[in-house]
Amino acid sequence: MPPSPDLIDWLNWNSGAVTGLAAVAGVIVAAVYTWLTLQLWRQTKRQAVTTEAALEIGHRPFVAVSVDLGPAGNPRLLPVVLRLRNHGEGPAIITRWVLTVKLGERVVAQRDTAGDNTTLALFPGEEQETPPLAIENEQAVEVWGSREPVRIEAAVHYKSGLNKTYASGVRARLIRPGGVPPRPTAIATEDQEIT
Repeated sequence: MPPSPDLIDWLNWNSGAVTGLAAVAGVIVAAVYTWLTLQLWRQTKRQAVTTEAALEIGHRPFVAVSVDLGPAGNPRLLPVVLRLRNHGEGPAIITRWVLTVKLGERVVAQRDTAGDNTTLALFPGEEQETPPLAIENEQAVEVWGSREPVRIEAAVHYKSGLNKTYASGVRARLIRPGGVPPRPTAIATEDQEIT
């Protein structure tokens, strides 16, 4: 059925209004599509962040830190080493470690490799020791024979393959069982991402 002449006349007389309404309707449709596209973009971005986090967790290194003492044969020497073990699925690049030995609240010895350009590569399942922090002479005698609590604190900074930086640490104290050389016992360990 062809359009009636009245409708055609009405459209001719009101063509400006019809064009304006069509333009407004087009703007509304474009705005709705823009809003929907923005929501889709935000959701896609959120999904990408979630996927990256899942990939990082599944392939990142987890470095465990423990403290060990060298042989107890010499009362004038107390070598303290860090044992580093990568329990994660990705390699760890050790960029810095800090080792502090305290007698009570007083720092007896400390080593911080910041600025040394010292790095270690620690592959999954691998364990390495840091070079020892040697407490010598009177300080060693004081630590071996002291009744004050001996605390050892260590922090290790490392990077993953995705170039994210993490830190693991341990706080330990020396246990002195009767007649047996003291051994460090961990009090707390931690692992965190550094932002």
